[in-house]
Amino acid sequence: MSSTSRRRIGVAILATALAALVGVAPTTTVGAARPLPAQLGFDVASHDFGSVTVGQTASETFTLSNAGGKGATSLAVSVSGSGMSITANGCAKALKPSASCAVTVTFAPEGAGTVTATLTASARGTSPASVALTGTGSGATADRYLYWGRTDIGRAQLDGSGADPAYVLTADTTTALDVDATHLYWTSYGDVWRKPTDGSGDPLLIVDGEQAETPGLAVTDVHVYWTVYSTAEIWRANLDGSEAQAILTGLDNPFGLDVADGFLYWDQYSGASTSKVLRLALTDLGGTPELLYEYAADATKSIERLDVAGGRVYWAHSDWNDYAGSVLSVPVGGGEVRIDVSLSAPNRIDDIAVDTEGGWLYYTVNVDDDSGQSNSSIARRLLDGTGDAGTVVSGLDMTYALAVG
Repeated sequence: MSSTSRRRIGVAILATALAALVGVAPTTTVGAARPLPAQLGFDVASHDFGSVTVGQTASETFTLSNAGGKGATSLAVSVSGSGMSITANGCAKALKPSASCAVTVTFAPEGAGTVTATLTASARGTSPASVALTGTGSGATADRYLYWGRTDIGRAQLDGSGADPAYVLTADTTTALDVDATHLYWTSYGDVWRKPTDGSGDPLLIVDGEQAETPGLAVTDVHVYWTVYSTAEIWRANLDGSEAQAILTGLDNPFGLDVADGFLYWDQYSGASTSKVLRLALTDLGGTPELLYEYAADATKSIERLDVAGGRVYWAHSDWNDYAGSVLSVPVGGGEVRIDVSLSAPNRIDDIAVDTEGGWLYYTVNVDDDSGQSNSSIARRLLDGTGDAGTVVSGLDMTYALAVG
């Protein structure tokens, strides 16, 4: 080794030693900071599609963003939950830093009830992002109709169009009508009948009664109720007619009938004394009926059939002096009576049907002028009392029973 090389090595050793003595570190090069990994996130944490009718859909678009410094690779977006599906996906297999994409989810309920679901986005090397989804399926709205009867039972659209006066051919006089989601029920003297509302099958006798007159009828989810005017009773049976029995006896000529919100409502005509509207809780059939309205003693004024809807009890009122008819109502807990319809003689009202969904009060108009002519119709007016009444079905033969459903 030359003397010059030995001098250079010595100088380097000396410099290192001096640096150590004064605390100076050797010079190094610091590299640039590493970029943050991909970071996925949706624009919302949750979404509720609300109530959607079965057979219809609701959609919502969600934005997925990458807030990280690296691209999100092997990107996949999925959704779980009955009736939930991705109907538009603008997210590719990768999402660059600071980029975003859109995903559309559609809720098509398969049945009634609430569905919970999750929209998820995942990629390699990063935490997934998600949106909590909910939606409620509601039952499809079934077609609703206006029914009427005296002998055969007629049916029409709620505006009176498409009237079929012989939709159900009956064996005898129809004295009362009611309808539920699947069946039309009616009384004929002491018998109770039913038939599917879709028109299939023959009328089925479900209660073979021996009573002479059954002017009131009401149907609930589990029972059918009817009044027996001649024996002053109210009866009840299962929807198939089984376990028929009198649940109230010793009444005073019960006529119209309805069941609503856990109460049994009926009216009774007491001849020369008074006519009354009463109710009794179904859980207390042995209790004392609550009086909602009472006429002053007058043998010429009577209450016909009634209907309970929208927090009020409606009933048809007749004045047998001049055969004039009207519809009166009172709050379900009792209170001030209201006149909803008033007809001049000789127009009598024998039955009513309240349609709270459409906002209409339907009523029969029977012309009782002793001429022997059949001149009956069905009219309606808005429940809020605005506007004029209008005829929806005409040319009928003395209609005594009415129902909407």
